[in-house]
Amino acid sequence: MKIPINELRQLVEKALRKQGHEGKAVATIADILMYAQLRGNNQGVAKLIGKGIPKRVEAETPKIVKETPVSEEHWVTMWRELLALD
Repeated sequence: MKIPINELRQLVEKALRKQGHEGKAVATIADILMYAQLRGNNQGVAKLIGKGIPKRVEAETPKIVKETPVSEEHWVTMWRELLALD
């Protein structure tokens, strides 16, 4: 089955919201799932169909403790690749 990238992204975000995720968390989780999906790892997106990725009630918002030039460059590279694929 083939589906345009932007449609898959919309479906991923819709599924995450339905499972209780909100706001920026939806975008962040979708970014990670799409990044993996576009590189051949389809385990994350496929899980959204079954039990999904339910929001843990006791989960705290992740915090960046230390940012380094290497970790910062990783995100820039990831965004460049995602934009190129769109």
